[in-house]
Amino acid sequence: MINHRLILLLKNCPLSKDNSPFRNPEGGSVLIISLYVLMVLVLLMAGFSATAVNEMNLARRLKNSTAAFWAAEMAIHRFINDTHMLDGGDQIITEGDYTVTLTKDDTDKELRYVKAIATGNDVTRGVEVTFIGNTPNVFKNALSSGGNMLLTGNQSSITVNGPTRLTGTFTMDPEGEDLSATFSDFQDYVDPSVTTFKYPDINGNSVQDEFDDFINLQLINIYETYLPSEVIYYPTNQDLVIITPNASLAHKKMIFVQGSQAGKGNVAILFNGSWKPNQNLTIVSTGAIDYVQPLQAPGAENSKLNTISWYDYTESTILTGKHAGVMYTHAQANFNSIYGQSTTNGIVMANEGIVANETIHDKIFNYHDPYSDNSVPAGFRLLFTAPPAGYNTEPNSWKEVLS
Repeated sequence: MINHRLILLLKNCPLSKDNSPFRNPEGGSVLIISLYVLMVLVLLMAGFSATAVNEMNLARRLKNSTAAFWAAEMAIHRFINDTHMLDGGDQIITEGDYTVTLTKDDTDKELRYVKAIATGNDVTRGVEVTFIGNTPNVFKNALSSGGNMLLTGNQSSITVNGPTRLTGTFTMDPEGEDLSATFSDFQDYVDPSVTTFKYPDINGNSVQDEFDDFINLQLINIYETYLPSEVIYYPTNQDLVIITPNASLAHKKMIFVQGSQAGKGNVAILFNGSWKPNQNLTIVSTGAIDYVQPLQAPGAENSKLNTISWYDYTESTILTGKHAGVMYTHAQANFNSIYGQSTTNGIVMANEGIVANETIHDKIFNYHDPYSDNSVPAGFRLLFTAPPAGYNTEPNSWKEVLS
């Protein structure tokens, strides 16, 4: 039996090409849009995947780079724990997956450079640290001498604020009248390594503290350490050279008066009123140095006059005077003062002895460490870091290096 309802439906909705209920006139457009969306999604997924891979690679490289850096750091700490490990030369150390080359450079007497370069996993990282050269013990005292110290004169006193170290002892002239001495930190009969300074073996003949070593070190300063405009080299056959620190020496760091032999080329230092503020001048002599403190030289209290002499150093004061600097003599240091008060701020080193001859005068010595304000004077910097003193065992600076 024919279903009349179905016949009626077919009459009303003929299955023609244009009127089929199963056809969407916009179906092609939807398909194309769907393909585009699918393509975009695929591209996005590919981009996300590439980004993820890159990030993984970056994370791996960062991990490897950090590990290399710490490998270099560990090698540096090995050296700090054993500062003699490189005495035989450079070393190659394995730290985990990394090979570390550890090197030491002591060519600079002021600073030791230690470098660690770690390589592995396609990464190289490096660390460099420096160690300050040790200050010889003799430079840590206000007064030091390999001999005795004598106070002589009348109605006078000396006061030393800072360490006093003597290989001999201190005495006051029994014939002197009303003499007194005050020391904030006094030790006598001390080992000479604390009270004297011996010049290193510059000429390489395995003998320290020769006159030739003294000259060669000064010439290194003149020709290698400082600029030509900062130094004056004065070879002479004269027995006495007079130097007057004034405006013409305002930018000089060192004057070396070299006599024809030991004991020649003596220097007399006389001030005038044009000594400029903040000068830091060192005068070196192969003979003796005599220095007369000024009564009052404008700016002298802000300046430093330093001396190095193979023979005696003598400092004289009349009335009032003030002197700042580092004084070294391979022989004896003499301080002669008449009436008033004078002050010497810095360091006095005398290998053979110290004599203070005071008449109605108060002499004051105050210790000043040149390292404390970075004022180590010319001519002394190489001495402050001479090889026998070695280097500090704690680093004073760290930095990363590429190689």
